[in-house]
Amino acid sequence: MNNVLIPLEFELAAIQIAQNHFPWLRFQLSPIQEEGIVYNRSSDAIYFEAYFQNSLIDYDPLHKNNYYPSFNFYLLPGKRLIQLSGWWRNHVLTFIYAPGDPEPYNKHWQNEKNLAISCPYPDGDKFEQMATALFPLVQEYLVGYER
Repeated sequence: MNNVLIPLEFELAAIQIAQNHFPWLRFQLSPIQEEGIVYNRSSDAIYFEAYFQNSLIDYDPLHKNNYYPSFNFYLLPGKRLIQLSGWWRNHVLTFIYAPGDPEPYNKHWQNEKNLAISCPYPDGDKFEQMATALFPLVQEYLVGYER
């Protein structure tokens, strides 16, 4: 397992994008690497952990008492596409965004069985907007995209 570091510029911009769509939450990013699964050249995925923004439980926003796992999600970067994957009502749902593909194939949702599903309500559209905003950052900071 490699020690993968997230570039600080990417981390700050990605947190800002996530918090723009979910302003009541704070996010902490950490790299994840699974053996035998290659997502990109550094084999890393990024895990977004969610915490309540205005919690009365503790003054530390990233304290374990403020932890809110319902909004945790993974960012799986790649050269041609990115995936946002997380739990939704006891199911793992994944949004795949590939801007180079023709519409309507450039973005779609799927469940843990890789079956196509419709956009989940009420937060699916927010994840789609986040993917659109995160894609250029992924290309610049994570996969060494050449223009």
